[in-house]
Amino acid sequence: MQGKKYNLFWNFIFVLIIVSICFGVYYASKRVDYIWRWERLLQYFVYEDVTNIRTPVAGNVEITDKKIKVIPMQAGEPYTVKKFETKQVSDGDLVFEGDVLASNSRTRAGPLLTGLYMTIKISIVAIFFAIIIGVLTGIARISSNPAIKKLAVTYIELIRGTPLLVQIFIFYFFIGTILNLSRFTSGTAALAVFTGAYIAEIVRAGIQSIPKGQMEASRSLGMNYFQAMRHIIMPQALK
Repeated sequence: MQGKKYNLFWNFIFVLIIVSICFGVYYASKRVDYIWRWERLLQYFVYEDVTNIRTPVAGNVEITDKKIKVIPMQAGEPYTVKKFETKQVSDGDLVFEGDVLASNSRTRAGPLLTGLYMTIKISIVAIFFAIIIGVLTGIARISSNPAIKKLAVTYIELIRGTPLLVQIFIFYFFIGTILNLSRFTSGTAALAVFTGAYIAEIVRAGIQSIPKGQMEASRSLGMNYFQAMRHIIMPQALK
């Protein structure tokens, strides 16, 4: 019973803190000399993209059978609009080149949804390559070959010791320019290389946490180094 009262009290304190923060943010926004147009928030997620259909010729409008036809003032073929949603002219109107005849609307994703999709896309691709880089570098980190081990250590320390923003700039403005990489490729490569360094340390720690006796037992059963790593060590290290 005492535990329930204790939890109830501190849960109440938690809710009170959250409500106070929300009220503080609301009060601060009211104090700012700015007109908050919250009704425009939805268009950053979904909006209606309106496309106007303009006439390339001047002439008289003729509307028949759900079609808009412009009869040129001078000799020439009439201009016909067959697919449209909203009419902007009436039958018999006089229009000139560039005037709007009708419009079509289409629901499109706003900048926030587009950005969310791109973020998820880049993250998935970057994580995939980061795991590959991290696993290979983690294995190289504990290699008995001094050159391979020192290369892995240099990569890990260099990447972990520099800010991600600097690495993104280097990949985009320098490496991306030289290799003519797209923005997506440059961003994905920067994130993959950055995350791979951290995954390498996780893999290295996981491998070193496995008792050495398991590697020795695997080798005594006739497995070579790569077979032992694949079937015995790595499945445990990656858990």
